[in-house]
Amino acid sequence: MADVKEPETTGAQIPDDPTLDRLREAAAECTACPLYRNATQTVFGEGPERAAVMFVGEQPGDTSSLLRAPDEEAGRRETIRFIEDLKTIAEVLGSS
Repeated sequence: MADVKEPETTGAQIPDDPTLDRLREAAAECTACPLYRNATQTVFGEGPERAAVMFVGEQPGDTSSLLRAPDEEAGRRETIRFIEDLKTIAEVLGSS
C-alpha cells in the first residue's frame, strides 16, 4: 500500500492589526489545519467586538455553510452541552 502524503498546511496567519474584518478575511484563506479541506467557506460568528466571552467552534455543518451564518440551534445545543460538561468538571474537582 502506497504512503499517502498529507498536503502541506501553513501556520495561522494572524493580521498585524487584527480587526474583525481582517480576521474574517484571514480565516477565509486559512490552511493552518486540516479542517479547510472539506469546507466550502468560513462561517464567522456574530456578536459584539468586545465580548467578555467567545466560543470558538470547529468546522460548521451543512446548515451553517448553506446559510452562510451560524446555525443558532446547533450552537445553542453545543453551548448547553459545554455548560453541562463544566458543571461536571466543577463537581469532580470539588469532591477531590
